[in-house]
Amino acid sequence: MKKMLLGALLVCMVWVIAMVPVEAGYSKYLNGDTNYVLVYGHMGVAFYLDKSSVVAKQDDSTAHAFAENIVSVDSDGNVTGNQTYWYYQKVDSQDLYEAYKSNDGNHWNSFEINDDSGAMAVVVQGFKYGWPIAFGYGWS
Repeated sequence: MKKMLLGALLVCMVWVIAMVPVEAGYSKYLNGDTNYVLVYGHMGVAFYLDKSSVVAKQDDSTAHAFAENIVSVDSDGNVTGNQTYWYYQKVDSQDLYEAYKSNDGNHWNSFEINDDSGAMAVVVQGFKYGWPIAFGYGWS
């Protein structure tokens, strides 16, 4: 009976350890530079927001828009990409949690601000980190 309980405890411990956040192995800042903050990391690739690149494009009673650069870095610390993300949110939208993202400023796709699961993690976290830099106040 003790062996059975010990085995069950061991299985539970392994399961809990496997649930540790994916970002745990990634530096909060790229090479210690606080200008590059981690927005997401998964499977040996980390994505860092270049805080100096954030630019407000529109901030008025109709909409908020901003752009930012996010760099991707491999597990060896080599920068493997640099992508500009454009974000747009209508002020009078029925869905306050809906925003739009573009890679070129012309073609837009909607996303839910509170759904940062899977492939949307970089987009959503980039939005949440970039907003206060662009506008000087937190998104809510």
